[in-house]
Amino acid sequence: MALPKPTTRTAQRLRGGSNTRLVVLLAVLVVLGGIGTYLYLTREGPKTVPPSQVYQKLVDHGFVPEFVCTTQPEFIKTVRERFGTGLGLRDEPAGLEILGWAYGDAYEGRVVGDSTLVLMARIHTRPALVLIDHLRDDRTIVDPAALMGNWTGGDIQAMSLPDTPRTDGRLTIFRRQAGALVLYEVTPFDRPGLLGLLEVN
Repeated sequence: MALPKPTTRTAQRLRGGSNTRLVVLLAVLVVLGGIGTYLYLTREGPKTVPPSQVYQKLVDHGFVPEFVCTTQPEFIKTVRERFGTGLGLRDEPAGLEILGWAYGDAYEGRVVGDSTLVLMARIHTRPALVLIDHLRDDRTIVDPAALMGNWTGGDIQAMSLPDTPRTDGRLTIFRRQAGALVLYEVTPFDRPGLLGLLEVN
């Protein structure tokens, strides 16, 4: 026995139910898309660590390096193993004491990039750092506790070591590109002392 054909009203109800489900599904997709877009646009980038915080933490812990390189070949090898590019000291003038190295990945966030290596030194007994990383991972350094230096007083490689710290007690950060590396010197002086001594090998 054949089933009776649905009446026009029944067919309209069936189509209306399908349309309602489709509208609800589309509304849910629009809401989810809106939430996803909002989360994407308001997400925070990777957490960053100000260089002055690295400096202060190392000073507070006695300014003791995690490891020491005592010769120029070891110095070059350390940087090459980390970055694929060697970096060495052009000169080691009186008043400069190279202490050793620390790792930038010991902090909760990026110091420069993801592979930052920290060179620790003393210039006329004052602690100074050079943060080394891949140039491709460079970022804009924002550090409320330090001043961004813009040394325009001559050839950075020909300068003698600074010997008088800033009178305001603040740190200064100087930037230099060295081949495929970026270097940031963090120093209590008003001009860089280490950046001119470092060269790609």
